[in-house]
Amino acid sequence: MNALSYLFSFRNNVKSPILGNRTFRLLLIIILGLVLRLWGIKGGLPFFLADEDVYVVGALRVGQGEWNPGDFNNPSLMIYINFFAFGFLFLIGNLIGIFSSLTDFKNAFYQDPTLFYLTARLVMVGFGGLSIFVLYGLARRVLNEKVAELAALILAIYPAHIVASQNAKCDVAMVFLVLLSLLYLIRYLEYGTERLFLISCFICGLAISTKYTAAPLSMACILAFFIQSFSTRPKIYSTLLAGVLLILFGFFIATPYSLLDYKKFFFDINFLLAKNRTQWFGMEGAQIGFLEYTFKVFPMSAGWPLYLCTLCGILLTLMMLNRKKIILYSFPLLLYAALAQTRHVAGGYALPLYPFFCILSAQAILRLNEHVRSAIIKSILIIFIFFNPIMLDIVSGFNKSTKDTRIIAKDWIERHISQDKRIASEVSLRVIPNSERISEIMGRIKDPKRGGHFRYYAENISGKRYYFYEFPLFECPDPASRKVFFTDEDERKCTKPSSVDYDFIRVKRNYDFMILSSHVYHRFRALPSLYPKQNDFYDEIEKQAELVMTFNNNLSDNNQNSSFSDHFKHFFGFIDNQGFTINIYKLN
Repeated sequence: MNALSYLFSFRNNVKSPILGNRTFRLLLIIILGLVLRLWGIKGGLPFFLADEDVYVVGALRVGQGEWNPGDFNNPSLMIYINFFAFGFLFLIGNLIGIFSSLTDFKNAFYQDPTLFYLTARLVMVGFGGLSIFVLYGLARRVLNEKVAELAALILAIYPAHIVASQNAKCDVAMVFLVLLSLLYLIRYLEYGTERLFLISCFICGLAISTKYTAAPLSMACILAFFIQSFSTRPKIYSTLLAGVLLILFGFFIATPYSLLDYKKFFFDINFLLAKNRTQWFGMEGAQIGFLEYTFKVFPMSAGWPLYLCTLCGILLTLMMLNRKKIILYSFPLLLYAALAQTRHVAGGYALPLYPFFCILSAQAILRLNEHVRSAIIKSILIIFIFFNPIMLDIVSGFNKSTKDTRIIAKDWIERHISQDKRIASEVSLRVIPNSERISEIMGRIKDPKRGGHFRYYAENISGKRYYFYEFPLFECPDPASRKVFFTDEDERKCTKPSSVDYDFIRVKRNYDFMILSSHVYHRFRALPSLYPKQNDFYDEIEKQAELVMTFNNNLSDNNQNSSFSDHFKHFFGFIDNQGFTINIYKLN
């Protein structure tokens, strides 16, 4: 009997005529997952989330002939995938008369980038739907049909995976490739065909070329080779060598400039390693990754009840280990071991673990269902387990359907601040009309006193121009120096925020308005002893400047004074917020 009718019908001898077809049930689950991922997908646009511009603007630069992304903080496969997606978008637009030329296509992005970011997000929604399908096949081969269906259903409604699928980044694509590679590894264990092993290794390379977090998957491939070799025939090391070479080939074919521009590649890799050693700014008080992930990040991804089911599923798995389960869970175990040691904690790093949480939770829920005979108790338990993720999906969907505070602030600036005014803001606050880091077309003016950072004019489609300066975040050495290895001084500069611009007298003398947001403000405010200059700057702003407008989002206001929304957020788990709390101060 299938998992859905087994779980939601309380007499084991009753089958659901509607859910009787396995393909139909899986199709329903995938459609549910796609609908939840499409709900609120336009959230925040035309303002994009952090790092989305890397993959969208990078893809457009490829279209202009700049194949080198110039930034290896993440590999470049998603940039090239978005390039082909934009090429398809242009062909469709050209056929229906929206774009008559590539110039029209480029100008459309400059006027309003919403269509391009939406296209890139839709690509990620597609990867989210494919992940549900592949997870089903993976769990079915390792366990059984019931676990596979329920695991697919849990991933379809898993809040953290839904939110990640709505972002034009690389995480969900990487998760899909990891699951696909593991599926081929499991088939390799079943059939012993070397071709399946080699395909898995190549997909592993592509996964790493999507995001470095997939690197532990290479160890799972090697482990699968030895397990299969010991159980069937003597080891053939040429096959292992070919697999390793295919992992490297898959990575380099999708991120070719890691070789062609190897100095910049090593520079960025060292930056990432340094950041992991010293923590991201404003998070210096965080505990070691083991505690942060185990007791904060994981429970907030879908709520405590489902997380407890995951922990129970781990115990069940340990009681019934076999070689397929060893390979299946080797990747999440290795990734968790790596995350547990770092002090740079981020929810995105944990995303590849959640499909495996779904399998573990499904095992525990079905085992619980077998031992509970009372229909009333069974109903209460099912509601208790699934209430959290379903409520999180609903809250996040409605929240992303509301107007982003950055859009509201942008409209207010256009109406109330004249174009001759000079505006400064903290990093990553893109509320100046059409100034969303498309600076390559805005006539940038390099300021030699700012170590490679730029002031630039921003012009919106109505013709308004603003002199806008965004504070630099880090005091990194100039990438043009092409350093391969960091010095201690480089590491300090690249992982600690720049404080050079947090000078109230200078800012007041040179600018008319200052814009602050909870995105950066609360990080510095939370640690005044580590960031005295920033806190002194905020004190002077609050004392001497005039607060002319506040655009408040209670859910994103993570200050130290706990509000109802903070308690709500921690009780229900992870909630994706729509925008920041934004304050606009008049300096003169």
